[in-house]
Amino acid sequence: MKWLMKQLEKRDVGTGATRTSAYSEVTNDKAKYPLLTEKGRKLRPAQAGEMSWRLLPGMRIGDLGLTEKVYADMRDIAAGIATPRSAWPSSPTGCARTSPR
Repeated sequence: MKWLMKQLEKRDVGTGATRTSAYSEVTNDKAKYPLLTEKGRKLRPAQAGEMSWRLLPGMRIGDLGLTEKVYADMRDIAAGIATPRSAWPSSPTGCARTSPR
């Protein structure tokens, strides 16, 4: 958990409370479809997480670089420096689909 939280903080993704809440949601084993399981100090995809990864190739699930860009773009939009269309010109919904690397 520490590593993931440091990565999120380093990329300026959300507040500490937001990061903790997001982590709690994706690792909640009481959820109907948890995405990750935490065993000791290791995170592994749960069945739903693995299925999402396989069914949505190229969608950049878990790409912190994309998340960092979206947060920066949202700040620019809120400040009036950018518009949704200028920040995400190739997609009206803002969802980036890329080829697997």
